[in-house]
Amino acid sequence: MIIRKPFKFLIEHFKIINVVLMLLVSFVIFKFFNIMQFFGNFVTNSYTTSEVDLAAHYIGILLPIALIVIILINIIIFILFRSKDKDTKAYMVSTIFFIVLLVFSFVYRGVLENFEFNTIESQTALLYRDTAKFTFYPNFLFLIFYFLNFIGFDLSTFEFTNLRDDIDIAKEDDAEIEIGVQLEDYKIKRGFFKKLREMKYYILENKLVFMGIGGTILLILLIFIISTIVKLNNNVRVDKAFTYSNFAIKVENSYLTKVDYGGNALSDKYHYLVLVLSVTNKSKTPKALDTDNFWLQIGNTYIYPILDKSTYFKDLGEPYYKDKVEVGKTHKYILCYSILDSEISNRYTIKILDTVKYVNGIGTPTYKTLKVSPKENDKINNNGTYSLGEEFILSKSTLKNTSVYVNDYSINDTYTYEYNYCNKNNECVLKKNAVSNNSNTKKTLMVLSSDVTLDTSANYSMYGQNDFYNNFVTFEYVYNDKTYTSSVTDKSASNDISNSKVLEVDYNMKYASSINMIITVRNQRYVISLL
Repeated sequence: MIIRKPFKFLIEHFKIINVVLMLLVSFVIFKFFNIMQFFGNFVTNSYTTSEVDLAAHYIGILLPIALIVIILINIIIFILFRSKDKDTKAYMVSTIFFIVLLVFSFVYRGVLENFEFNTIESQTALLYRDTAKFTFYPNFLFLIFYFLNFIGFDLSTFEFTNLRDDIDIAKEDDAEIEIGVQLEDYKIKRGFFKKLREMKYYILENKLVFMGIGGTILLILLIFIISTIVKLNNNVRVDKAFTYSNFAIKVENSYLTKVDYGGNALSDKYHYLVLVLSVTNKSKTPKALDTDNFWLQIGNTYIYPILDKSTYFKDLGEPYYKDKVEVGKTHKYILCYSILDSEISNRYTIKILDTVKYVNGIGTPTYKTLKVSPKENDKINNNGTYSLGEEFILSKSTLKNTSVYVNDYSINDTYTYEYNYCNKNNECVLKKNAVSNNSNTKKTLMVLSSDVTLDTSANYSMYGQNDFYNNFVTFEYVYNDKTYTSSVTDKSASNDISNSKVLEVDYNMKYASSINMIITVRNQRYVISLL
């Protein structure tokens, strides 16, 4: 086979070649800047992202091609300079560095291809973020180096030179080379050992450079090992986000309870494990979360979440009924599981069906595993007794900074209120209407002059809940020396200009010797002494 040496061409077009290298390196800088920015944003956004098609967007096919071209050009220039006894260290370092970048581009491609379907631990994400910085910033040094070559500035002499003047173009630089395949065995061995000795001396002369190269290789191996561990070990830290079926999910909290949002017992033989999940749709279309793949494992038994029970925990998050999640939107959803009292534990395992791989028609499932240690919050905590006219904050409850103020009350079978009636011409007159107990002899009306200001950041109010009195209020009263508890039904008129609260309560409260208004928010209790 006959080939022609490229040295003459390289020497004559050295400036143009450096312009090409500058353009290629600029493109590499642009791509690795985007990669660095992606991992930085990923960490900043609590290890979640709403982007899709990550590998195609950040890596693509052009980045590896650009790196390969840079590497080949540097290798050829290295060989040329060495044959002309020119300093080759810069091109050797450049070649090694861009080989490292090429390796990293394939590492990043593998990571990003599996990003939407596999978990990335926080420590691994931080490592990728830091290595992305390492692969980005040194590019500017090589960009400057190629620019100096373009303008003819020699860093070794700090003078402007012309490569064509500095290197004589000999006839052999453009000569044809015949490559033969029939070589004597002893010549091959002699040449091999000669090259081996030369390489040894070269390494010893440049040991610092090669130590840096060795450290880089070890770093790359470490990244591969960590990536492999992440893929093989699907145990997910509950305090960190993970990816499942184009959803970014994070377990915000977990609870073990027998009571609802108002502290009412739900069952005499079951507890409920409640998961509060932050769920973000990363896909391009609205999509429902397949909660049937979220199994609670107790021994050899798998328990599915009970969606219709999640309404009892609406103070902890948003009940989920398999609604489609909007693209890019984040919701704090509730998943709950019923557990027999005999199965109570300090730690539970949630198995999430991730993928099913089929080989010869046999499916092998893979799972993500959550280990949760739920909080038990059934014990009622008393937060003091307040008087009429005294405002207080439900700060220890799930209602956060919701404030409550009761100024006065009255008990009657009928309540008359005023409201504004407006005609089509927006002419309004004051009218009256009445609320009664509908002749129910067992009930009467409690009329409160009160004000409740819900904290809009509390889950209860965030998800459109505004039924405070029905959900959280009862009355405790003493009648004939016995203590009773009355539930309430809010019968307030929305157009009552006085904004009074009208509650249907037990009839005997009319004759009670003591009345306390009880506000119970899950396990937090507040008392207002009315009488």
